[in-house]
Amino acid sequence: MAGNDEVMPDYGEFARFYDCMMDDPLTRSAWVVEHIDRYMPEAASLLELGCGTGSVLAGLRAVPSLTGLDLSPAMLAIARPKVPAAAIAGATTTTTRDPRRRRRHRDEEPRPHRVRVSASAQAAWGHG
Repeated sequence: MAGNDEVMPDYGEFARFYDCMMDDPLTRSAWVVEHIDRYMPEAASLLELGCGTGSVLAGLRAVPSLTGLDLSPAMLAIARPKVPAAAIAGATTTTTRDPRRRRRHRDEEPRPHRVRVSASAQAAWGHG
């Protein structure tokens, strides 16, 4: 399997401009906090999959334990100093189909894929 740098070579360049291209991360952070307060005020941790440069996580400092995962090493290099208290880790994912579950007809809905998360990502999330 190809490494993340081979699969996502453009993200190394894009990381430098990512924050300028995205909408206001504080607005997105406020939205997350609002939903935590409304639906799970006792939450003591938060996992952001695809955390990019960590801008949304940086706005969530009120959450005691933050974890950010991303496929891009360049994005993670920017995220780590931005949110030093967060566990920031690289992730690799693979989607696979169960070979026993094939579509029998063209009109049949595709079955869900399984997603595998690497051991390093699981360790960062506290499940390794």
